[in-house]
Amino acid sequence: AEKLLNDFPSSMWIGLRPRAVFGKNDTTVLPRINKLINSKRYLVIGNGKTIVDVTCMNNFLDAVECAISAEDKATGRVYNISNGKPLETGYMMSKIAQKSHPNSKAKHLPHAPIKVVSYIINTIGHLSFGLVQPSLTPYSVNQLTKRMVMDISGAKKYLGWIPKQSFEEGLEEIR
Repeated sequence: AEKLLNDFPSSMWIGLRPRAVFGKNDTTVLPRINKLINSKRYLVIGNGKTIVDVTCMNNFLDAVECAISAEDKATGRVYNISNGKPLETGYMMSKIAQKSHPNSKAKHLPHAPIKVVSYIINTIGHLSFGLVQPSLTPYSVNQLTKRMVMDISGAKKYLGWIPKQSFEEGLEEIR
């Protein structure tokens, strides 16, 4: 999408690059994470110390509003969007698990074997012509095990946007 934007005059667009948007009616991030949780345990790939950014839906929607009403100097740029407070994956998993299973405990799985399994599951999914939907993919493993911290200073400076909602507050909005 960003490559397509370059075909248009810079005065006509503002790009937003949100990181792992979650919230009410989420059909992407939380459903995948919830597959790693049950009443007895929640799975953490690796040591759970990987630092990642996420974005509450309300923070993303605020950024969209700021982009719509931004000054001309903000156009022709792409802005990273997140909550602005990176967290450890183990902490996030524990908070998500506590919502539905308060007594569940962390079970740490080694990264390398899980990565191999994700490739196998993904391959089976491709070979089944869509009949089998992989529950674990290399992409989802990377999202939980590779450091990903977004620099949101451009959105603050040019859009006048500041994330208002924390990860914990975003979770509170989910049933």
